[in-house]
Amino acid sequence: MQIYLKIIASNSKYLEEIVHNMHQFYNIHSHLVKENNDTILTIQNLYDNFDKMDVTKFYSIGLHPWYLNNYEENLNLLKKHSQNKYVLAIGECGLDYLCNTDKQLQMKAFKEQIQLAVSLNKPLIIHCVKAFEDGLKQLNELKYSIPVLFHGFNNNATIAKRLIDKQYYLSFGTSILRDKNAELLKSINPNYFFLETDTSTIEIEELYTTAAQIRNTDKNDIILQIQQNFKRVFLNDN
Repeated sequence: MQIYLKIIASNSKYLEEIVHNMHQFYNIHSHLVKENNDTILTIQNLYDNFDKMDVTKFYSIGLHPWYLNNYEENLNLLKKHSQNKYVLAIGECGLDYLCNTDKQLQMKAFKEQIQLAVSLNKPLIIHCVKAFEDGLKQLNELKYSIPVLFHGFNNNATIAKRLIDKQYYLSFGTSILRDKNAELLKSINPNYFFLETDTSTIEIEELYTTAAQIRNTDKNDIILQIQQNFKRVFLNDN
């Protein structure tokens, strides 16, 4: 199972197309540099150094609420580089009320990145900590028709239900290895979840194996489901 990348060289290199032959494993969010191959596709996340992207990889790029120094300058850089075709999503962006960043600045950055994602018709990857009510309020107030993913989901079933009721997606990380969120992952609508390694060095295949065990199903079922979810969200294939 493969996705073939057609890289075009002109004044600059860019990704021209993604052919819909699927990878086996999708790592939807990683801060570590990982090589893609015929089996695994990783979306690498960047919150700075947007000009350092490698055109043979896929990215999500955004202004993280922890790192909003030089905001206007970095927002302009984000707007410039987010138009690249190998940037598959905007984010992670959002609200984190445990960090020291001014809340008004966090909200301003969140609003502008939602608008950017909408203008580019790209999915939005959200970081949200102790701020779900404000985050949901902001999403509700703005008009958009793009997929929304809450990465590293580590909250309770009530919030999960509210998000999925709005057709938002949840991405689970290494917390499922420690039985945290196991019950939630077991019962979640399979059309609305992804898996990710975030900052961990663990291999994404281990998360697939654990997810299959939690959901009491074959790992191939998890593979096929996340392939379908990936096509729907990132390739706009319904």
